[in-house]
Amino acid sequence: MHIRDFTAITELDADYRHSFLHVRTMMENYYGEDAEIILSAELHDNEGRVIGSESRRQGASDSECGLTLYVEDPLKWSAEEPNLYTLVLRLSNAGNETLEILRSRVGFRRFEIKGNTMLINGRRILFKGINRHEWDAAKGRAIDEADMRGDIMLMKRCNINAVRTSHYPNAQEWYDLCDAYGIYVMDEANVETHGTWRYGQVAEEWDNVPGGKPWWREAAVDRARTMVGRDKNHPSIIIWSLGNESWGGDNFIKMHDFIRDTDPTRPVHYEGVYHHRPSNAASDMESQMYTSPQALEVFAMGNHGKPIILCEHSHGTGNSVGNLKKYCELFDRIGHIQGGFIWDWKDKALLWKTREGKDFYAIGGDFGDHPNDSNDGCNGMLLASGVPKPQYHEVKRCYQNIRFSCADIAKCEFTVHNRYLFIGLGGNYRLAWTVEGNGVAVASGILPLTAGPGQSESVRIPYKAPESCMAGAEYWVTLSAVLAKDLPWSEEGFEVAFDQFRLPIYKLEIPNRKVSGDEIKVSEDDGSLTVSVDGIEAVFCKASGGLTGYGKDANYLKTPLEPYFWRAPNDNDRRSQYERRCGLWRSAGKDRRLLSLSWHRAGNALMVQAKYMIPTNPFSECAVDYAFGSGGEMRVTMCLSPGEGLSELPAVGMMATLDKGFDRLKWFGMGPYDTYWDRDQGGRLGLYEGFVADQFVGFPRNQECGNRTGVRYAALSSAKGSLRIDGAPVLEVSALPYTPEEICSEIHPHKLHEPRHTALRINYRQTGIGGDVCWGDKAVAHPEYVLHANRVYTYSFKLTAQ
Repeated sequence: MHIRDFTAITELDADYRHSFLHVRTMMENYYGEDAEIILSAELHDNEGRVIGSESRRQGASDSECGLTLYVEDPLKWSAEEPNLYTLVLRLSNAGNETLEILRSRVGFRRFEIKGNTMLINGRRILFKGINRHEWDAAKGRAIDEADMRGDIMLMKRCNINAVRTSHYPNAQEWYDLCDAYGIYVMDEANVETHGTWRYGQVAEEWDNVPGGKPWWREAAVDRARTMVGRDKNHPSIIIWSLGNESWGGDNFIKMHDFIRDTDPTRPVHYEGVYHHRPSNAASDMESQMYTSPQALEVFAMGNHGKPIILCEHSHGTGNSVGNLKKYCELFDRIGHIQGGFIWDWKDKALLWKTREGKDFYAIGGDFGDHPNDSNDGCNGMLLASGVPKPQYHEVKRCYQNIRFSCADIAKCEFTVHNRYLFIGLGGNYRLAWTVEGNGVAVASGILPLTAGPGQSESVRIPYKAPESCMAGAEYWVTLSAVLAKDLPWSEEGFEVAFDQFRLPIYKLEIPNRKVSGDEIKVSEDDGSLTVSVDGIEAVFCKASGGLTGYGKDANYLKTPLEPYFWRAPNDNDRRSQYERRCGLWRSAGKDRRLLSLSWHRAGNALMVQAKYMIPTNPFSECAVDYAFGSGGEMRVTMCLSPGEGLSELPAVGMMATLDKGFDRLKWFGMGPYDTYWDRDQGGRLGLYEGFVADQFVGFPRNQECGNRTGVRYAALSSAKGSLRIDGAPVLEVSALPYTPEEICSEIHPHKLHEPRHTALRINYRQTGIGGDVCWGDKAVAHPEYVLHANRVYTYSFKLTAQ
């Protein structure tokens, strides 16, 4: 005799407190002999104690056997608290000799749809999800348990609570880990038929697969049968998915009905019904892909009668995932929109070697394969190496379950909001707080937290404003929720959530010593205009108007500081035809025509002004003013007036290159990771320092990277000295070993030449990087994050050579 199959189903009562555990077994009698057998079931807790047991005697000829255990107030399973029990099934003969023993983990939970809302153990669930392919850069699809464990630990640290197994059932070990660590799983059948249907088609056509064609029915249903049959006992699986992007048809309704008949405890998902409404019965929820936040909100206002999710959204190709905060705000605001699954987890590039034996991450085309999809598979929150991309940190912040708000900033009183469904903050988390003045810590401490699930609490930071403070400094308090104990996925003290608030501490900055007009020296020759003050020299080219020299005892500039309106296109730029649409700005700064270069004294100040015509069609106007003060500091103001009807600008700013010896970057602004206008939630205001080389992000395909928003000041240093840039009030700054043109000159990072200089970009702003999708005109940033050409842009910054 053999237990061929078994199903363990937990049935919580109406109060989600006590539970029945139903066990159904299928027997296999190999020899057909009739005899008495005994099936027993024991349920063990984590301490090994038996908390329930049941047994049944029956004839060996019976193919089915069922047992039910009643369990009082079991610990419930959820992604927040993945409490597991062990079910032990024992098959013995009439003489009580053991024939077989099977073990399975059991989690007591109920997942259901009430009205148009999905509930886990009675509470509205919000999927903070990710799509995941099984992938390793060195092993391809042949991943092992260590790879899976690494993925799941990074997910938990990122506040991800759900995974869609795009687009096939995963290795068995993955579900075991999701059970143990706590991840909600949408288990997806291996059905995908791209290319056999068209977006917008109304009726089934001859080449649609599987559609409603009878000859495909058993194959489709079998994909559902094998998935459910293998994976049904995992508490982490709460939704079955019929497949991916295969349109509709009656075969999907057959799959749905088979699953619901086999397993009525879980709902069924299929996004394809959105494209073929006659197949509506195939899905128990509304599901869409890459719908914009605005369109999703409009759709949700309709009377659909089902909960809504985005099974794919926020396409992560290359440097992306702008606009994510809009989705998360919408998920919080509209109850029956219950989150979604970002596309996707890890870049699908292969670790390969050049002919010289150097490692690199290969994409389509690197193997002589034509046609190919280039880096179309590199959509992850992680690089193929497993290192988090900058957008990983954006996801972590947007997904955090502990929020903070300000109650009374003058009294340092704040409110902590616990968005967990089942976890109280007491004993699990602590509040770490730090007050910084211009990024330098001046006070810190730890406070207990007590808010229960879904509750809020007030906290007061025991900080008193100093009687004296740094002139012109900004004082910010950072609130961090950190683990109060070790957990399987991280250690005590790990930060799971943060926010920052500016404190009302001000002291006017004392103006620098004024210089007399006689202290500012001006000299001219046929080719240049030179301004000298306090040992600092600034040199302007009379032909181009550019600042060709600036420094103390040496020229720090390798190439002139000039207006610059371009950036290395990211994947979203390339796929939205950004280079064609906005290409007029690529060399607009370099090809500018100098109209005039003039200087004059105004009291104790000296002003130099360069006016340009920018050769766009129609032409644009640009003026750059340089005002000199004490210490050789120079305030630069650029004003750009774009021509009427021009395309949006990739960037508004200036660029210069410095000697490569300027290889250390220090900044007070958002960091430590890349931030952009539409992706700035993952950064925090602080004082950071690092090597210029480390600011470059090695995406498999070279593209824009290294930007820092909200920069109050930045400094590049070398053995020669340092160059400081101060915003008025803030800037976007990047310092990389390559110019945007050099970044675009090669596909892969390993093909770039050795650094020859440091490329410094001082921007008013860059247009956002986009992130809803990566194709067509929808790949661009949302309008509020675009530098439209229908307005005048003016910004200032201060340069100081030290």
